[in-house]
Amino acid sequence: MAVISPHSAFVHIPKTGGNFVRLCLAENDLELREANEGPDGRTPTQAHQSHRALAAYPDLFSYSFVRNPYQWYRSAFCYRQQRGWPQHGRGMDLDACKSDSFAEFVFGACEAFPGFLTQLYEQMIGNPIAVDYLGRTETLREDLCEALTLAGEAFDVASIMDRTKSNTAGALGKFDEVILTTEIKERIYDSENTSFDRYGYPQ
Repeated sequence: MAVISPHSAFVHIPKTGGNFVRLCLAENDLELREANEGPDGRTPTQAHQSHRALAAYPDLFSYSFVRNPYQWYRSAFCYRQQRGWPQHGRGMDLDACKSDSFAEFVFGACEAFPGFLTQLYEQMIGNPIAVDYLGRTETLREDLCEALTLAGEAFDVASIMDRTKSNTAGALGKFDEVILTTEIKERIYDSENTSFDRYGYPQ
C-alpha cells in the first residue's frame, strides 16, 4: 500500500515492517488515506502499491523500507506457517512453493522465481530508487523517525521508539525455530545478490 500523510507518502513493501509503520502513523494522526483512494473509500489498485501510485502526489516526501534478503525469506516463511498459505493466485508467487520445511521453501522459491525479492523491490520502489528516503527494517524505529523528520511531519518520537513491533514472525513465535543454514544462505545470496549489493547488505 501507499499511505498518504500531510507531508509524506509511505510505500509499503511486504514483510519490511509496514504494519508497524502504519500503527505509528495512525497513533500520530498521520495515516490519512491510501494513495488513489476513491470517493467510496476504496483503493482501486493493488494492496501493496508501488511508487507509481505516488505520481499524483509530486509534492510529498516519499519513503520506504527494505530488509536483509536472508531475513525477508525467513520472515515470509514464518508468517505463512503461522497465518496459513493462501490459495493459489491470492498471495505472492512464492506461495506456490508452500512447504513445512524452510529449506524446501527457499530452494523451491529460488528455483522457480530467481531474484523474486530483487524484482519486488524494483517494482515497489523503482530502479533507480524512486523514493526520497529508503530505510531498513533492521533500524525501523530510527529510520522512520528520520524519514518523518525530513518530511516535516509532526509526531511524537517516543511513540515510535517505545512501540513494540507487531505482526512479525518473531511476535508470532516461530522466528527462532527457522535456521539459516550455510546452504540456505548460499541459495538466497545466489538468487538475490543484486539486492545484497544494491542495498548494502553483507553476504
